[in-house]
Amino acid sequence: MEGETQLDNKDFKNTLKLTWLAETSQAPLTPVTCIHYDNIMTKAKLDEGDTFENFVNYASK
Repeated sequence: MEGETQLDNKDFKNTLKLTWLAETSQAPLTPVTCIHYDNIMTKAKLDEGDTFENFVNYASK
């Protein structure tokens, strides 16, 4: 994966956040599998009388 810094971009809400680890001889990296999960709820805000079970996103993976 490659990335480029955009220090002048101040729109933090719509900016992709990345975290990385440096590999060194003293601390080799462990292979991982990354999984992206979507929102766990299909509705942004439940109304009075809504039961959350009806809005669970079971296909978020």
